[in-house]
Amino acid sequence: MSDAGSIFLNPGRRAVRCDGFLGARLRSGSGRPDYLMGVGDCMLLDFRKGFFAVADGSDRNSSSSRDFMLRFARLLETLPDVGCRKSLNDSDRSALQAEVERGSEEILAKMSFTDSSTFTGVLILKTDSGCQGLVLHTGDSLLLQCDPGEGTVRQVTRSNFWMVGRTKRFFQVEYITFSDETRLLLSTDGFSYLKAPAAERREEFVCRLFGEQPVEGIPDILIDGYDAGDIAKDDLALISLAPAAIRYRDQRVIL
Repeated sequence: MSDAGSIFLNPGRRAVRCDGFLGARLRSGSGRPDYLMGVGDCMLLDFRKGFFAVADGSDRNSSSSRDFMLRFARLLETLPDVGCRKSLNDSDRSALQAEVERGSEEILAKMSFTDSSTFTGVLILKTDSGCQGLVLHTGDSLLLQCDPGEGTVRQVTRSNFWMVGRTKRFFQVEYITFSDETRLLLSTDGFSYLKAPAAERREEFVCRLFGEQPVEGIPDILIDGYDAGDIAKDDLALISLAPAAIRYRDQRVIL
């Protein structure tokens, strides 16, 4: 039997899972020229701070996404109200957003033009109004918010060309509210290579899976069962979350 809330890492599959809360998987792409090596996609799973993100780095500098993740993780370490059991009020949330924006702009200003990368993350917070998330986004990675009980799904993020290394601020910084049933999917643009069953949109298919399967199993189900076949395809990073079931642990994983 698994220990409730334990975090399991499978390096061979580039996979992480925390039963009842999170599943994550990184799949490398195919069809690259020989001079383009490495996996450009990256994931940050910060269980200490409750922050989870995906990034898609340039093929010519596949380490750029990881570099930005490390810098952002160090920013989170400076925020005392993040990752604690304190319930934040409206004033706390406004102050936190301003501090995150200020710190992230300092990091972005130091990134080289050659360090091009997308970035999409969510910081899970306990507030006086319930469970909320601070969304930080730039580029064309995505965040889907699903409510399986209602059968609704929406893409929270808006795709754009503001890439890390070429912008001084995130394209999108905003709070979203979760219910106990809310499920989130963070993905890089390799999401487009997933093939939903006939007559079903990918987003609707993901929402249905969230209603039928444990949250930690979603990335494995999508990649093992619905990935594109033997064609040239991009890297893919997937994180599935049940945000209201967050488990804070003294662990941070970067894949």
